[in-house]
Amino acid sequence: MKRLFVCLVVGLFVLGLLGVANAQWPPDVMAKVKQYKELADQKKDMPKTIEGVNLITGKELKKWMDQKKQFILVDNRVKEQYDAERIKGAKWFLADHLLADPKMADQFKKDDVIVFY
Repeated sequence: MKRLFVCLVVGLFVLGLLGVANAQWPPDVMAKVKQYKELADQKKDMPKTIEGVNLITGKELKKWMDQKKQFILVDNRVKEQYDAERIKGAKWFLADHLLADPKMADQFKKDDVIVFY
């Protein structure tokens, strides 16, 4: 559940990137982030997905990798898991890091395809 929460929160940040300049987060994005954090804190079920975020399977990701499709792969698991094992080429960061330092989002471009796991 925590992993799904992190995926959803990071997905919200990516959506926010589309209309955000200089790492200023729109109030509606921040409200959704707060809502999802509260659900996680209360250990309630998270939504399966959010509007604008597409889910893909592991098979589809593997196909993209085999086809050398251009995308950014982000591992949002805890650091210990990332250090122990990760998909080759994955970058690591958590949604909490984006909250603490919104300028981290500047590494992405508006048209980037970003895959979180």
